Amino acid sequence: GIDIREDAIKVGRQRYAAIADRLSCYEGTTIPFDDGHFDVVTMFDVIEHLFDPRAVLAAIARALGPGGTLVISTPNVDSASRYLLGADWAVLSPLEHLYYFNEDSLRRLLEATGFSDVRFVREHVMWGPQETINFRYTHAPGGLRARVTRWIVEQGDARLARRLQRSGRQDALLCFARRR
Repeated sequence: GIDIREDAIKVGRQRYAAIADRLSCYEGTTIPFDDGHFDVVTMFDVIEHLFDPRAVLAAIARALGPGGTLVISTPNVDSASRYLLGADWAVLSPLEHLYYFNEDSLRRLLEATGFSDVRFVREHVMWGPQETINFRYTHAPGGLRARVTRWIVEQGDARLARRLQRSGRQDALLCFARRR
């Protein structure tokens, strides 16, 4: 595991002593591994926080072997939640989230940094209505937009969630890409 924050690595080493020697603190553009070192790299809720996601993805492409897989999850700026919650959508947090992605912008960034076969998972068995439209993830939990969004989720069911997912309006982008 790699993280740019030493405190995160320290917590990881305390919690996972069996793999403590495999946790390292590095700035993302200077990954100290040989080219082609990894078969798979995962980035769960990371890319939106990076100062230079293009440089980090290029470094990851170098660290992956040809045909290696990159798995990314990130908030979906095209989600129904963003439209329903508006400016109160908690993902809109400029001091925390530096970049916002939809399928098209993430695909273009990946293809520009050495990846191909970019695929998005829109439907997932674990994503029900609450995971598809998270009305709790708001700066104003008692606000009108949050109450309306909650009502929509509570009135909806798995069919509503699946329709939103099929249309690409779920809260999270889950993406797989191959290194060229």
